[in-house]
Amino acid sequence: MSQQDGLTPELAALSEALKTLKPTPARVDPVAAAFAAGRRSALRPLRVWQSIAAAVLVAGTATSLLSLHRDAMNPPTVKPVIVQSSEPLPSAQPMSAQSLLALQATVSRDGLDALPVSDIPSSNAMNATNSSIQ
Repeated sequence: MSQQDGLTPELAALSEALKTLKPTPARVDPVAAAFAAGRRSALRPLRVWQSIAAAVLVAGTATSLLSLHRDAMNPPTVKPVIVQSSEPLPSAQPMSAQSLLALQATVSRDGLDALPVSDIPSSNAMNATNSSIQ
């Protein structure tokens, strides 16, 4: 019979051996298959989102660097502002001798001994006055 099919005796023996083989039942875990399918289906939109975010980041960085370079090459010019007023400028009033700025200038120039005498009574005089009242 193998001669009728045009098979050599070796191929006929191989054919008979293959006919005796039986396939094993497939062991597919449905939960694992569903998890793998879900992961593969979500991978493409994730990659698209990541690619768009990377492109926006690169474009923003390039724009920022170009702006810094352009600003360094062309510093802004400052135009003077002219304010016209019909009112005369107020004249500077002389500083009082008791002002903080005047007292600081006196101390830095002449020392503590150059400070003017104060009209405020000392705390010892106030204590003596309070004790005599009681």
